[in-house]
Amino acid sequence: MKRSAVLIALAVAACGPSVKSVSVEPARVTLDAKGATTQFKAVARDDKGQPIDATKVKVAWSSASPQSATVDESGLLVAQRSGETAVTASIGEVKGTAQVVVSIPASISVTAVSKEARPGEVVPLSVVVVDDTGKPVTVPRTITWSTSDAAVARVADGKVEAVGPGSATITAATGQLKGGVTLAVRVPEFAKLALTPAKTQTLKKGDRFTFKVAALDKKGQKVGGVPVAWKSSDARIATVSPDGVVTAVKKGSAKITASASGKSATVGVSVTDTAAKPKSKSTAKKKK
Repeated sequence: MKRSAVLIALAVAACGPSVKSVSVEPARVTLDAKGATTQFKAVARDDKGQPIDATKVKVAWSSASPQSATVDESGLLVAQRSGETAVTASIGEVKGTAQVVVSIPASISVTAVSKEARPGEVVPLSVVVVDDTGKPVTVPRTITWSTSDAAVARVADGKVEAVGPGSATITAATGQLKGGVTLAVRVPEFAKLALTPAKTQTLKKGDRFTFKVAALDKKGQKVGGVPVAWKSSDARIATVSPDGVVTAVKKGSAKITASASGKSATVGVSVTDTAAKPKSKSTAKKKK
């Protein structure tokens, strides 16, 4: 009787601790490159919910879809191809699983609502990333935007702003993938430029004055989307900013010119010294 009891005890001991549940950590994994890896860990618990020493249990690992990701006997997961799979850790009849998403970007494309714009217009862009199975990637990805010529078009947050005439390629990049679209910026036809005011302005040294310019068609109607460049004939006398603000520097005369698409309009600026200081009483008496 005693001998039988001992044999039973030895048999129970040989089976190891009693496992009631198994969980896999991490419980969910997303991999975004072929060959990317994740190390899984199986946590076994007894009937009281307490963790069991990992060295006292034997874990068998398996992947439901090894074409998407494989797992070896140590629990190391390796991404193979875009798709989904469940990785299972088995300890006897007790099992635990983790969900795996493999999303490997293969190409990126960019489209624009319009491939032509006038200066000042904003064109929304859309970007699509496709995985190695030809399906759109639904996992959020960081997109970096750039332009080939900021003088023609600027881009930020998926929106491109037309700046000046010419063409520019707008590029979206994620990881090593790049895709782009070319935007042509065209200046609309107009008959002439008109400055306001059109007469020579007299300024004192240090004064600032803003000229306004408009592009007009043959009927005298304003035409939008015409970028204008400003220039002073003598920056020592008066300077002019890109938005038409003139600053008087020193006494003299200069011409301020606005130009666009081979057409121009010019206005004069005359700079005088600052107002003379009032004469003192003592000086006035001596002159008398």
